[in-house]
Amino acid sequence: MPNLKRFKGAALVLNAEHDNFADESSHRVLEAHLPQAKHQLIERCGHMAFIDRYELLVDVLKQFFADLAEKRVATN
Repeated sequence: MPNLKRFKGAALVLNAEHDNFADESSHRVLEAHLPQAKHQLIERCGHMAFIDRYELLVDVLKQFFADLAEKRVATN
């Protein structure tokens, strides 16, 4: 992941609470390489958060993009 540190854009790291494939430590590695990333724990779901907690995931994504839009307006 050495090239990942060069990425300076917005990033969202999602972590499912009961994910058996990608545990929280793997997400911490991503955060170390993407210090600007927002970390979001999706509670009460496994690896398939987009199925298990669809509504919550949609809300998290909407908020992430709304925050980006707000920052963009504030800087222009």
